[in-house]
Amino acid sequence: MDINIYCDESCHLNYKNENVMGFAGISCPNSKIKDVNSNIKEIKVNHGVSPYQELKWSKISKSNLQLYKEVIKYFFIDDDLSFRTIIIINKDKLKFTPNNTKADFYYKMLYLMIIKILNPENQYKIFLDIKDTISSKKIKNLRKFLNSTKIDYNYKKIITDIQTIRSYESNILQLTDILLGALTHYHKKKFNSPAKQELINYIKEKSHKTLDSSTLINEPKFNIFISNAEKMKLRGEDDLF
Repeated sequence: MDINIYCDESCHLNYKNENVMGFAGISCPNSKIKDVNSNIKEIKVNHGVSPYQELKWSKISKSNLQLYKEVIKYFFIDDDLSFRTIIIINKDKLKFTPNNTKADFYYKMLYLMIIKILNPENQYKIFLDIKDTISSKKIKNLRKFLNSTKIDYNYKKIITDIQTIRSYESNILQLTDILLGALTHYHKKKFNSPAKQELINYIKEKSHKTLDSSTLINEPKFNIFISNAEKMKLRGEDDLF
């Protein structure tokens, strides 16, 4: 089966007073991408917005909350969509070295988020959200970490492509942004937006998860891994936790 993975990250940069970071991806069979995009566009139209309007966690408000709720509901009822995230709390406790830089850590987190999704019986295309001007370097470094694994199958054979896209180009990437935004917002313990808090509670209800702890490692639909930066080791790709 050919599967696409749409990846996003949140708060990995040095934003002041932001002590939580997250990495996430939504996977979907390539054959279902057109249907999923069409269904999300229909939800947008039903709520009176353009089918091409970009949905983002940062844009959630009281006036559009029902739109976002319906998109979240759609995610949980569509069996073709699966979400995985890594949430790092107390990120100011991370200690970097010349051999394990902040940039290395970024790619290791993407690596660890993605490898739990991969199945050697499938083939994958990975899409990274464009957030800066170093797209080619992102792709090169992610390939480096994926190919450095000690697992007994070759990622070069099952990952057929890695490319960058802009979030407005993909409804699934927009959905990744919303779910990851909810997880990082929840763990920041900020309660300054009633609309966002209501959507987080709605995600809890639909996922049957508290969002406070990691799920089972093989959780297929809504997979969460939470780690405290104080417990993380940065020696290599396979011993980060």
